[in-house]
Amino acid sequence: MNEVDRLIKSMNSWGFAVNARIAFNKFIKAIEKENGVTDEVQKIFNIIDDIVLGKEKEQFVVELTKNSRYYRARIINAEDDGDLSKGIGKTTEGKFQGYNEVNSREPLHIIDFASDKQFTRSETEFHGVGLGVFFSQLMLRYTEPVRDENAYKATQIISDYLRKTGIDGIAYRSFLALDGVNYTIFNSHPQKIRFCGSKVLLHKQANHSFWDFNEGQEIMSNRSGKLMTWDDNIASEHKKLLSKRFKDI
Repeated sequence: MNEVDRLIKSMNSWGFAVNARIAFNKFIKAIEKENGVTDEVQKIFNIIDDIVLGKEKEQFVVELTKNSRYYRARIINAEDDGDLSKGIGKTTEGKFQGYNEVNSREPLHIIDFASDKQFTRSETEFHGVGLGVFFSQLMLRYTEPVRDENAYKATQIISDYLRKTGIDGIAYRSFLALDGVNYTIFNSHPQKIRFCGSKVLLHKQANHSFWDFNEGQEIMSNRSGKLMTWDDNIASEHKKLLSKRFKDI
């Protein structure tokens, strides 16, 4: 393939991705609005029953065996976030993050929204996009912070419906977690997990660099920037903010 053909292919792929996001966002906005919610929600339930828990169950339902160790990232905006249930899975520079280590007491059955899925062409079309694109966009939705009151309605509806089926939780992509996957275990199944510990991190720069307040040191993937080096004086100011919300920081 020559450079011209490669460029054309790249532009076509980019255009398809943009159109897919537009189509998916129209679907999501219909759910986030109060009017016409019922029909859109039923479409989601049909996907869960027919695809996620139906003919493509092997792609979606995975088992975390007993004593599996996994991690859960949660954003802590001590300065301006009055509701710590918001802001899940994604952060920006200068924001705090709670990082939990958890161990499973018994096998957990998880819906895997983190790995890529494959679908046959006969099943590809839903709401103007292919199912592969639909789930890829949905995965991204799980990692986005809350924008407004109804912004998580689609993922909340899906998670609640999955919870009622007996599924223990969901997995979705997040660069903040050690293996790139974040987990949410439903509140109805707390007895199945053991809390092992946690860390408070501060996101320093976009190249996956953090300050670890438990150990008083930096965690970084690129050591070229001076701003990332741990500084006791700056850290003490951050701790003052955190201490207004949390103990033992």
